[in-house]
Amino acid sequence: MMVLLLPGLLASCASQDERAADDAKHEQRVDIHTRLGATYLYRNQLDVAQQELERALELDPDDSQANNVMGLLQIRLKNDDKAERHFRRAISEQGDNSEARNNYGVFLCERNRLDEADKQFRAALANQLYRTPEQAALNAGLCALRKPDKDAAAKYLRTALEKDPRLTPALYQMPGSASKRDRCCRRAASCSVISRSARTRPRCCCSRSASSGRWAPRTRKPAMRSGCAASSRIRPRPNNCARSLDDNNT
Repeated sequence: MMVLLLPGLLASCASQDERAADDAKHEQRVDIHTRLGATYLYRNQLDVAQQELERALELDPDDSQANNVMGLLQIRLKNDDKAERHFRRAISEQGDNSEARNNYGVFLCERNRLDEADKQFRAALANQLYRTPEQAALNAGLCALRKPDKDAAAKYLRTALEKDPRLTPALYQMPGSASKRDRCCRRAASCSVISRSARTRPRCCCSRSASSGRWAPRTRKPAMRSGCAASSRIRPRPNNCARSLDDNNT
């Protein structure tokens, strides 16, 4: 009996392998069209970007990243309703898509829906695997300044500087009435901006003297980083698809 069943089992396994291979090819096609759409969007070739993103969504209407990039495109086309629909779809399909949450947060903040925006930024920052948390922290700080909530803004901007001391928009947007610790971090970050080099640069770290009680900047040598990891991500990139409230091109 086992000998008779064995060919059926082999055929079943082969069929499963074929389906898995087909699924992988399908996902790859969606990813290729999404990346092409993001690249054309970055180059301001909006018509070609739309064609690529529509193709990606034809293949998989539920793909989170394709919906995220389509949301960015719809903003550029001034279709707010469609943009929001795509951002919400991206988040509903993949709750930990922090790029989509950051972009949706910027969208909401620019339309003065500040509390809703803050919720999206906080959700993005809660994801420990988010590759560019400094972007969401910067945007959250800039959005908090619109309320205005200077304490919240200082907290977010300080987080952005701790993640990336080279993030100069966070440095210069720090509220003027910030605490001593924040003012100290501004001085430390200024030093970082001016004196950083390829091998070493001061980081925004402050310590409080046990004797005087004063905040003072201190520096350390970070581990060497190579390639793209060492570059600042203030401006959005095609492979990042992140928006910033400080981006002059939006």
